[in-house]
Amino acid sequence: MAIALEYAEDPSNGRMPKDYRMFKYIQQFGVEAVMGRPWLGAKEINRMLITANIIQAYKSREGSDNWAEWSRKNPELSNLLNYVIQVADNG
Repeated sequence: MAIALEYAEDPSNGRMPKDYRMFKYIQQFGVEAVMGRPWLGAKEINRMLITANIIQAYKSREGSDNWAEWSRKNPELSNLLNYVIQVADNG
């Protein structure tokens, strides 16, 4: 999770999380082309979605003029982002 936050904060650092890279490749080319099999396991899906949601939440919040309003309109993403930030800050 911390790597996803780090990447969201600065994509130019070159440390795209593996799960996010796989997520993007699967979106573009399909599961079988990327994974060599026609299915994804629940753990794989969960890791990819959590990573993508962290990155999307950070970008969305950063694009907002009013973080409090953004948090009110996006409570699940706000809670996820706040949790990830707290975990990253505490090591």
